[in-house]
Amino acid sequence: MPHDVTNYNFKNPYDDETRHQDFIPPPPQPEHRQTPDESERCVSPTAYQTVSSITANDVLCGRGAPSIHHPGNQYFRSLVKARQEEYAALRRQDKGPTVRGILQLIESRGGRFLRQMGSGEWAIVHDAI
Repeated sequence: MPHDVTNYNFKNPYDDETRHQDFIPPPPQPEHRQTPDESERCVSPTAYQTVSSITANDVLCGRGAPSIHHPGNQYFRSLVKARQEEYAALRRQDKGPTVRGILQLIESRGGRFLRQMGSGEWAIVHDAI
């Protein structure tokens, strides 16, 4: 048999005037920042330098066949693989020089790290890796 709820006094705690006096509104929330499109995450959203052509020494940021089969990406992966054990054995604060060394090897061959923008253009990724 269902309970008879007519005899219960359901009172909203915020109906009491004294409760309203003690109520402190939550702090204002910061403005919601729209997250950048995945294709623009590593590139400054306001200004980026596009390139007219991709070279075999460039490393293409992204997923899929274009980045997997590109010669610059294959070279980059070989450098990472060759230093993988050394990198894993290092303490966190000592890993930076290993990473910078790999980046310098790419750049010494004229390679750049590129990201394809929503417009289809390729842009140089600055200081994001």
